Amino acid sequence: PGKAVWESKRWLLCHASAPAPIAGWLMLHTRRHIVGPADFDDQEAAEFGPLLRKICGALLRATGAKRVYQCAMSETSPHFHLHLVPRGPTVDRADAGFELFKL
Repeated sequence: PGKAVWESKRWLLCHASAPAPIAGWLMLHTRRHIVGPADFDDQEAAEFGPLLRKICGALLRATGAKRVYQCAMSETSPHFHLHLVPRGPTVDRADAGFELFKL
């Protein structure tokens, strides 16, 4: 991951590894080694929604984005990493949605 933006006992928020193709691309990681939300303990599950709301709101305000895409696959690394990608008004429709991730 890139440089840490924020951290807590259970979570680590980092810039995406350079070179990130979009300014503001962040990644939310669990501290525990788990694959995804189905593996969250009760405290992680309770914190996830409010934390995601705060991060997405901050990204919208900081970048002027229209929305924040969120994607977690855990394929190349079996650890929970949630990509948070601000989608600005200048993103070409051909690069919008899942096309951003080249799925």
